[in-house]
Amino acid sequence: MTNTRTRATAIRIQIVWKLTYLSLVKNKYKSHKLVISFIINMHVSRYIPTPTKMKMRALDKEMKNSIGVIIEKREKAMKNGESSNEDLLGILLESNRMEIQGNGNSKSVGMTIEDVISECKLFYVAGQETTASLLVWALIMLSRYPEWQARAREEVLHVFGKQNPNFDGLSQLKTVCITCFHLIIFIIY
Repeated sequence: MTNTRTRATAIRIQIVWKLTYLSLVKNKYKSHKLVISFIINMHVSRYIPTPTKMKMRALDKEMKNSIGVIIEKREKAMKNGESSNEDLLGILLESNRMEIQGNGNSKSVGMTIEDVISECKLFYVAGQETTASLLVWALIMLSRYPEWQARAREEVLHVFGKQNPNFDGLSQLKTVCITCFHLIIFIIY
């Protein structure tokens, strides 16, 4: 994958330099300062540590460290014989361990810790995006159909009253479930 990125970057640089050369020849060196500053800004700007980039790097490092600690705990538990295939991370680590053991404990087979961290980040971000989209569509659809909004509100108040929602009460919310199913069908089609 890095070879593909390297080739793509090299091709982009060649194209930029050819366009620069053609621009300089065509304009007879009149706009060379503009073209050269454009090339320098295009290639150098990605390496300048702006506050936004520094914050993104710090958050990325913090997320990698947090996930790394969780993975280390899970791997220690797996070495002690405790199996936790209850969630996606447990299944991923267990299948990775079985893949490595199946190939004679070769580290060249299976996923590295960095790969596992990348997968966790991917699922986290994808899950957040999906949940956010579903909630936005739910609000839009409930605002379009106030009678269903009123039914759902009455049902939630009837089941939970003034207390915080809990998992036991969620199974009693029939109208809310029907609304969610209709919403999912609406989004899919």
